[in-house]
Amino acid sequence: MTDVDIASNSHWQEILDTLQLSKSVAEIDTHDIEGKEMVSLKMWEAFYYTYARWKGFSPRIDDTKSRKSDGEIYIRRWVCNKEGFRKEKFLNMPDRKKRPKEITRCGCQAALRILRLQKTNLWRCQEFVPFHNHDLVIPSQMQFTRANREVPEVVAAQVISMNRCAAKDFKSMHTIPHIPAGKTDFLQTYYKQAAAIFTKNIYYKVKEQIEEEQPYSISHREDQGDSYLFSLARFQYGEIRHRVLYNKEKNELNCSCLLFESDGIPCKHIWCVMKSLDIRVIPESLILTRWRKDVKTSSSTQVGEHSSEHQKMTQLSRFGALNAYSNSMNFFASHSEATFQMAKMELEKLNTIFRASYEEGQNSQNSQPTTTYRDNPNIIQDPVRVRTKGIASTNSRKGTNDGVQGGRQCTLCGGRDHNKRTCMRRTGV
Repeated sequence: MTDVDIASNSHWQEILDTLQLSKSVAEIDTHDIEGKEMVSLKMWEAFYYTYARWKGFSPRIDDTKSRKSDGEIYIRRWVCNKEGFRKEKFLNMPDRKKRPKEITRCGCQAALRILRLQKTNLWRCQEFVPFHNHDLVIPSQMQFTRANREVPEVVAAQVISMNRCAAKDFKSMHTIPHIPAGKTDFLQTYYKQAAAIFTKNIYYKVKEQIEEEQPYSISHREDQGDSYLFSLARFQYGEIRHRVLYNKEKNELNCSCLLFESDGIPCKHIWCVMKSLDIRVIPESLILTRWRKDVKTSSSTQVGEHSSEHQKMTQLSRFGALNAYSNSMNFFASHSEATFQMAKMELEKLNTIFRASYEEGQNSQNSQPTTTYRDNPNIIQDPVRVRTKGIASTNSRKGTNDGVQGGRQCTLCGGRDHNKRTCMRRTGV
């Protein structure tokens, strides 16, 4: 039965051996299943659900009978989800308030019925009908049927792990926070720009400053040539001590409260001046790069294919791909000690091979002539060693007279028992 993916059911090969089947799913007939026995109810359930998945329909449980004494099941019947018909009373309802659901049942007769034998405790098939009276789902769309809409354990474990690690970062970078509406519609342009530019946490701090600017107004404006100096007043409190300086040429705003210089967030006084000057676009001077959503993408530059940056990016992409490929293996290998030890031994072998290849590549790169720190004239290095002036070295003072080494020599005759002032050559004796 080569048309079934064994990975979709880990017990499929065992089921085939028990039922002694070698046909494809489309060729399975009634006499191939009826009368066959398996050891458990779960194996029959795994067989029928896998059979239905690759046949192209969704199964459901139709009948279950159990003993009253202990509640153990001894009869189970599965049918196609299009078995039976909708009851007449639900088709003709005069006081219906909701639109009726689409009719999906058409009286399909496909079914599987099994019975538990008391003597052997085996489960025997009593009924198997493989025929359908409706169109079946094509293989390329079988994963969309109701019975097959499930997330595999491997994918679920990976999704949960990724959500735990990067949920907050993803929400901050790729979601737009709530933008106030209603009474503050005239400040929508500021809210929308801040939500699109700043990260989520910083946006809420900026939003708080925008909301607190409403009690403030401009009390005095002083023209200083290329800039204006604004004095502000607060409702019911009068003029405040903080001033805002606006540079017309550079489109920069600075406040004496120094909130922007300390926290990197435009203060409420700056927002008040921007509103009075009808500045509808947040100036770049009020946006710190570290608080932007696109701080990582905007800082990246285009690099050549053979540059070190491109090679590093390629290596990181390979690293991520290998992690994804090995994720399924790690999941299944961790379920038992035997498979864990087997995977560990194989990984150690591969690690030794890849480490040797990596070190060989590093050595070949290091063999090429490279510029070291000693070739840099801007780095202070050790002083150059020179011979000191004065007395000669020990080797040059060694004499050969009488085989005696060491001691001072006469500079005129080379003798060792006198010097040049008492030398006989100098006195002429």
